[in-house]
Amino acid sequence: MDLGQFEGKDVRQSSITIPNASGGLNEGMKIEPQVILQGEKRFVVLEVVCRDVDFKPIDVANPGGDQKRQHVLVAEAATFIDEEHVRDALEKQKFAILAAKEEKSGQERMEGADLELDHFAGKHAEGLVEGCASCDTEARLAAEEAEAANAPTPIGKGKKG
Repeated sequence: MDLGQFEGKDVRQSSITIPNASGGLNEGMKIEPQVILQGEKRFVVLEVVCRDVDFKPIDVANPGGDQKRQHVLVAEAATFIDEEHVRDALEKQKFAILAAKEEKSGQERMEGADLELDHFAGKHAEGLVEGCASCDTEARLAAEEAEAANAPTPIGKGKKG
């Protein structure tokens, strides 16, 4: 992606900083306090606005060289969200980052990664693809749901009167 130029210098990277990210969550915790255990994984959604854009040299020893565009975002609202609402988007991002790192380093892509990337890119929407871990998981869950739906209902013990 072309990030343009800053003062005649090529912009080759971009990043973000969110200095007040906890502000929105702290306000929410006042009205709905929670206990979060050490090591517990939680998922947070932020509503942000870009307040400022800073340009910094990628190599501090060469301030006249290529630049990094740093977006300063202000969190206007934040909330905890259940994992199932964000799982696919997070997995897609993880695989995209992995693929970019592998490509940059010249590594061969790990077996099955292409299928996972295709899955999260929506290329398996027409049907499940054998060998794709996500498709295999969907097939297993569908089979478990079908099995549960067809399971006989146990007969409870009636009241003796």
